[in-house]
Amino acid sequence: MNSSSGRASLMALVGVYLLYTAWEMYGGMKTSTMAPGLSIFFIIFFALAGLGVLWFAWRIWKRGKEGKDQEEKKQTDNDMKG
Repeated sequence: MNSSSGRASLMALVGVYLLYTAWEMYGGMKTSTMAPGLSIFFIIFFALAGLGVLWFAWRIWKRGKEGKDQEEKKQTDNDMKG
């Protein structure tokens, strides 16, 4: 596993955790002692942050995969020439 795919995997886990946190906050709204408006703000904040981190992780993973594909193509071309 190269460093970009490892970083993308770790970031994806963080994104999923943020979405999970938002979901748990949503489920516990009725029993929460926090003001409802503040709860809704943090639910939206964690959900958007989680989606943003997942999107960024996907971009890192995709960029790393494209780089690996280009390296393999270059190696194949060199093998055919040699």
